[in-house]
Amino acid sequence: MSNTPKVSVFLSSYNHENFIKESIDSVLAQTFKDFELYIKDDASTDSSWEIIQSYNDPRIKAVRNPSNQYWGFNQAYPDLKGAYIAVQHSDDVWKPDKLEKQVAYLDAHPEIGAVFSTVDVIGEDSAPLLAESNQTMHPFSQPNRTRHEWLHHFFHAGNALCHPSMLMRRTCHEEVGLYRSGLIQLFDLDMWVRLCMRYDIHIHQEPLMKFRIRAGQLNTSSPRVDSVIRHNFEMIPIFKNYFQLTDLQELLKVFPEAKAYTHPEYFNPRYTMAMLLVNDTEFPGGQLLGLETLFEMLNDPQESEKLKKYFQLDTLKFKGICTARDVFAVEARNMVSYYSQSKSWRYTKPLRMIGDSFRKGK
Repeated sequence: MSNTPKVSVFLSSYNHENFIKESIDSVLAQTFKDFELYIKDDASTDSSWEIIQSYNDPRIKAVRNPSNQYWGFNQAYPDLKGAYIAVQHSDDVWKPDKLEKQVAYLDAHPEIGAVFSTVDVIGEDSAPLLAESNQTMHPFSQPNRTRHEWLHHFFHAGNALCHPSMLMRRTCHEEVGLYRSGLIQLFDLDMWVRLCMRYDIHIHQEPLMKFRIRAGQLNTSSPRVDSVIRHNFEMIPIFKNYFQLTDLQELLKVFPEAKAYTHPEYFNPRYTMAMLLVNDTEFPGGQLLGLETLFEMLNDPQESEKLKKYFQLDTLKFKGICTARDVFAVEARNMVSYYSQSKSWRYTKPLRMIGDSFRKGK
């Protein structure tokens, strides 16, 4: 290995004592040898740190957080020296030729920002969860797309790339930034959106890693109530990335359907993106962001005048748009019944009765 390794592997560790040895061993067993392995243990309370310390390999640098800080890549980044950066999780497994094949692809395609792969799915015992012929049914088995097509896919379907299958150019991090603090559920999707704003990516169609599905919905991405709650919020800052699409032709490459929200004499990218969020995504956070953007535009005198002239959008029409999108799940949570029993609703009941009598001509 050279003094400056070509690849830096960041491995995040937290309470995976049953899996971390297999994860580390799969990195050390790579046929591509020019790498460093930076392991950051996030104050594990099991024997993970002891297992990490048992290794005596010059390629390994191990650091332990004094407390659970969740996801330490950004803190480790200044110490990562490689031109290419990979991420491994302490419960997943790489196949021996993962780095070799991905490094070769990035070397041969300088226009590609990052390369991913499809995955095999395993359980807690490391045995396949799907028959080999059915592995491609997993959501991480995706075809290759242009960056514009990926941005469209992320907007409508969310994440479809397996984080520990990634090998990314260091220069991409320098351009698009590191992972954003406060995103727990979708920090990787946020990175993919920002990456595809500038770079094409490639999916290696042969599985180069084994993605572990934990029992009891212990994966971060499992559809637990807490993860769904975070997901709904975290989609909002992710959707805000799309407001970078201020050029009409570029926006139409991502969203051909956006033509319905433009006018031959007037193009406002904020309005176009807001209408896409309101009408073309099922994510409540996206719809809320779209409504908020339209609200702000309606309260700008210059923008409001143009919206009414070219798109017939005024307060009355906005009222209908808001009413048609139950972003706070009022019906699902039976909030109408709840508010009917609230103090503020009871205090205003006499006023509502007067208003009802007036409308009925009494």
